[in-house]
Amino acid sequence: MQYGLTKKDVRQLAYKFAKANGKKYPQSWDEDQIAGEEWMRGFLKIHSSSLSIRKPEATSLSRATSFNRYNVERFFNNVKDVHSRFGPISPEKIWNLDETGLSTVQGQSKIVAPIGSATAGERGQLVTMIAAVNAVGNSLPPMFIFPRVHFKDRMLFGGPAGCIGAANISGWSNDGTFLKFLDHFLGSVKCSKEDRVLLILDNHKTHLSVQALEKASAAGLSWLHNNRGKTFDIYAVAEAAGIAYPKAFTPQNILSGFRKSGIYPLDTEIFTGDDFLGAYVTDRIPSSHPTENVTARPESVEENSRPHITSADLDEPTPGTSFDAGNKRSGSDTPQSKHEVVNIVTPEEVQPYPKATPRKKSNRGRRVGRTVIVTDTPEKLALKKQKEKKKQRNKNIATEKVRHPKKVVRNVAGILKLQPGIKEASRMDLQN
Repeated sequence: MQYGLTKKDVRQLAYKFAKANGKKYPQSWDEDQIAGEEWMRGFLKIHSSSLSIRKPEATSLSRATSFNRYNVERFFNNVKDVHSRFGPISPEKIWNLDETGLSTVQGQSKIVAPIGSATAGERGQLVTMIAAVNAVGNSLPPMFIFPRVHFKDRMLFGGPAGCIGAANISGWSNDGTFLKFLDHFLGSVKCSKEDRVLLILDNHKTHLSVQALEKASAAGLSWLHNNRGKTFDIYAVAEAAGIAYPKAFTPQNILSGFRKSGIYPLDTEIFTGDDFLGAYVTDRIPSSHPTENVTARPESVEENSRPHITSADLDEPTPGTSFDAGNKRSGSDTPQSKHEVVNIVTPEEVQPYPKATPRKKSNRGRRVGRTVIVTDTPEKLALKKQKEKKKQRNKNIATEKVRHPKKVVRNVAGILKLQPGIKEASRMDLQN
């Protein structure tokens, strides 16, 4: 299901599988309720061409649940729609944009230290990098957003050639910084309403400002969502990225990304049913269903699809189950003809796939994101209306504060009481 099992999980599953199918295994498996480590080593050795021990990558719940067949089909329909209306758009005009965070504190390796001693660690500061690549393997000089109030040119020392910078106190992108990158993008990628450019990016709120959408539409841009001994601070981030950027953003890597995702060459069937298995576990069941012990099996696994194998297959030696002649085996010893066909209990029956419980209702009223062509007039008007509604709500809150100033005065007066050196007359003036 793309989530993987730990070595201990695999050993436990192997024991349950062997026991459910009456297969012979060492008696120690019954004592420990788990397959032996020797079996695990043999299993990995036999399947070394297809299995390995890997560290899983962190994946958010929203990303796991969003990658499903419906969303992918909707995305490709939007891509085909852009091609049919403005194209076909040539590969050098198809761009993908994304943001990533660069921390001044890199991943820590394990060190040798005395038992019980404290080792230093810190959170560091975040610098955001915005980058864009196209379907012929070219990349645009990136933009760095530094966690400062004011941007200084020296922050870009050693960065990739042609890169630009901006400042935001949080280090994250906002409407203003993204508008600056959009100007940078449009200045490098020549486009017009007669010669369209397709830009693919996620639906983060900073990408959906009314100013950015209007600028993209006017320009003919179709917008589709989706060192030791040296202190490493924010002034060294651009230099470090300048070293890694040309090695990571190679034409081969960029072309592979567009090809593997099916964006170019356009392949709407690039993903198979197996690719969407990860979303099955997190597909929410209706709230009317009970939430305890909720398990299910994927649609691809039918109830009557239990595999048939011969008894000869069951008697083949299992990797890593060798033992002394005096060691007893557990399991069924019923003699069977060599070619007798038997049914086996599948791993899915031994350990069913888990199913997520119903999603909790939220009162935030947040709009669920979806893949859209945001530069189209209906979508642009809807986003503009949503922004105006939020602006009016904030204005109403500010008006409410003006109508009831005593609440604000009491809060400020309470703060002043905690500050030394404030005269009593100043407090009285504030209250009056």
